[in-house]
Amino acid sequence: MVQLDATSNDYTNEEFIRNQITSWKSSQRRHDMVESQEYFAGNQKILTKARTMSGENGKQMPLPNLPNNILTDNMYGRLVRQKTNYLVGKPISFKSDNKKYEQELTRTFDRKFKKTLSGITNDAWNCGIGWLFLYYDDIDKSVKFKRLNPVEIIPFWADDEHTELEFAIRVYETNIIENNFIKVIERVEVYSPNGVTTYDYTNSSLVNKKSVGYANLTTADGIIPYTWRNKIPLLAFKSNSSENTLLSRVKCFQDALNHLYSIWKDNMDEDAWTTMLVLKNYEGEDFATFRNTLRNYGVIPVASVDGVEGGVEKLTLEVNASNYDILLRAMKLTILENGGGYDAKSANSGSDPNEMNLKSMYVDIDLDADDMETEYQSSLVDVMDFVNSTIPGITDDVKTDLKIIFNRDTVVNTAEIMSYLIASGVKISNETLLSQVPFVDDVKAEMERIGKEEEELRKLNDPYAGVFDEDEHDHTVDDETEE
Repeated sequence: MVQLDATSNDYTNEEFIRNQITSWKSSQRRHDMVESQEYFAGNQKILTKARTMSGENGKQMPLPNLPNNILTDNMYGRLVRQKTNYLVGKPISFKSDNKKYEQELTRTFDRKFKKTLSGITNDAWNCGIGWLFLYYDDIDKSVKFKRLNPVEIIPFWADDEHTELEFAIRVYETNIIENNFIKVIERVEVYSPNGVTTYDYTNSSLVNKKSVGYANLTTADGIIPYTWRNKIPLLAFKSNSSENTLLSRVKCFQDALNHLYSIWKDNMDEDAWTTMLVLKNYEGEDFATFRNTLRNYGVIPVASVDGVEGGVEKLTLEVNASNYDILLRAMKLTILENGGGYDAKSANSGSDPNEMNLKSMYVDIDLDADDMETEYQSSLVDVMDFVNSTIPGITDDVKTDLKIIFNRDTVVNTAEIMSYLIASGVKISNETLLSQVPFVDDVKAEMERIGKEEEELRKLNDPYAGVFDEDEHDHTVDDETEE
């Protein structure tokens, strides 16, 4: 990633763009991103495992007849999903004194945004950074959100802290139809404050240049070309300020875990290696050739010499499964500790774990979640700046009053907490209590249903309910007053 002076116009220089694309494709940063995404998908180093032996001149030779188990326990993939769901598994909430504003934000940040944010968070853990592109759909008059693959984005920052984006280059593959066939081409998009410049990238050349402004935006002042205060509507969501990948913290342990599983299964399958062979009067070549012959053909040539009968004896070596089990458990725990996760099974280890134990279980994942939430809150300030510009009549004091709340997906001992609150004399409204019930989606609708049920129950228990309607009762009072 390159830092440029805010007054630079290098994004208009095609030679500069080509050089940056070439450097990016061969960079360690991009390699780490691609590798992390591959590990997340389960395509890990263990897939290249092979059984070999030393041949002539020390050259490694493949042994195709040996068991070569390739087992993957994708702890890394589960760790990424766990950390993503912990922070953004539940929709983020908006709290404002202006209920109309709050409802508008809830409508804008709907389930589709939740899915987009979840994907961006996966990107942030895998690649250290995720990217969100914002635009306005003039047809249905709403803000839209698009997730971009971090591997495709080359950002150029205007500051050392990487908070102000000067411009960005996007390189990606897309399909076009040419002569009735689908053809894969590479496309380049340059995002600047003025708009997007698009090229086709063919044989390291930029061709078919097209420049367009960002989509027109309907505002309270009418239709204007949207430049978003001279900012690019491309926002970074980081896992932490250093933008490091999560895989860099656990890769060696993930590889070791897969290797342990695989060689354990190899040892269980390979009888020849669980025994030590004692040869008597062996007439053959070197022992390497002997082992190779045994593996491939399962036979041993022996001979009797000077009246001494030849033969083979064996010393059996037991494979201690408990040793592997201990190592596997330790390796999994190490991945969780170094990756900042938690062991969900420990929450079920007891019939009723106390609240202090549950809190200690979340210490590591909370540390990373706190860092990520800090970065996300900063990014959402820019998102809200974009969204607010599409909502007419929103004053600055209403905007600053807004609170964005991340509802972390934690396990708590609700009974213990409630007992403590009741014992302390704390009163909690029914609405707040209902908001914590897992199978209640709409608290307000549930409150209305409860009110109707209570009213119906009151009428059933009141023998005079409905005897006098309101008009008759008022008329009787008026008659008595006249008398």
